[in-house]
Amino acid sequence: MRECLKTKQTSMLNLFVEKGEAGLNCFEAANFHHDYVLRTTVSDIQRKYGLVFLRKMESVPNAFGGKTECKRYWLKEVDREKARKILGT
Repeated sequence: MRECLKTKQTSMLNLFVEKGEAGLNCFEAANFHHDYVLRTTVSDIQRKYGLVFLRKMESVPNAFGGKTECKRYWLKEVDREKARKILGT
């Protein structure tokens, strides 16, 4: 990746390319990638680069023994290809 492209958005975009159809939910983004505003990051990437993220709701275990609803985001293969071109990979 070119030096001028190293931003939070491009780092997360690269992560979405790597994750493929598995994508990320907000807890994974916060716990493992230090992105505490995933929905904003996704929105900013969509607006800036014209990519479309797919979304689905899912239930994940919470710290209290129950379940918490959250959204998972990922890119279709066609948008992952566009992202690779944007990233120069």
